[in-house]
Amino acid sequence: MVNKRDDEIQGLKSGKKVFLLTLVICVVVPLLGVVVALYMSNDLKGVSDVDEMKVEPLIWGERGAWEVMKVNPTEIVKKPGHRPPFEGRVRKNLDFEIGADELAVIEEVKGGEGMGIEGAEAELEEVGLGDGLFYAEYVAGRRLERSGDVEKGQERLERAFAWTEKVLRIRFKDAAGRPLRGVEVGLVSVICAQKRGGVLNEDVELVFANEKTDEKGYIYLPVYDTVLRFGEFPEQLGAGEVIKRGWGYEWFEVPGRVGDVGDAVVVGR
Repeated sequence: MVNKRDDEIQGLKSGKKVFLLTLVICVVVPLLGVVVALYMSNDLKGVSDVDEMKVEPLIWGERGAWEVMKVNPTEIVKKPGHRPPFEGRVRKNLDFEIGADELAVIEEVKGGEGMGIEGAEAELEEVGLGDGLFYAEYVAGRRLERSGDVEKGQERLERAFAWTEKVLRIRFKDAAGRPLRGVEVGLVSVICAQKRGGVLNEDVELVFANEKTDEKGYIYLPVYDTVLRFGEFPEQLGAGEVIKRGWGYEWFEVPGRVGDVGDAVVVGR
């Protein structure tokens, strides 16, 4: 015969089981879902897969309304001490393809350190419109602008930014925080990392010569969807005008379509 004391003990045990089951259902399971979601998200996983995204062409004339996200500092090699889920920040696959025509333009422009060389001009003239070669279009557009054909240059810039995979935005300002409008900042180059079979290739370097800030102090650079770093960046504008980068990282990636790198502050202007 079960006495009253035994009934109370059994009741307490049943209550504990119900409480633990409720705790698992209401707390542990949702928390596990959040952890999995974070691990799979682009914040921890790395650069988004453009092939799985339906992206709309960027309109160059409407760049002031573009959705801009801060770039993410990242790494392309796994370092000691990395543990899940943070090891997901290391980009594993960097085997994006570049067509022969585009690669030829990149090499010609890089070899001549800018868009004013004859070899690059000849290569650009051979690139047909409608091919989606955003870097070639950008270089041609900027050169046309500098030669005085602003309208035709803008047309090619429109195509370049409609076709590009990613865009970098950098603002130049003085020490007081005022944007530097219409200022020639010189040559900038961006290295686009490729990694195949565990071997890193840094040969793909997009050279942007004679860059000039817009009415808000920005420059916009079309780039590939991969892990990036600057190969060249101006260190000064004029005598005594030193450029200080507002960022300290080396490799980075663009989480959205347009990535804000940060501000370059010109001291002594």
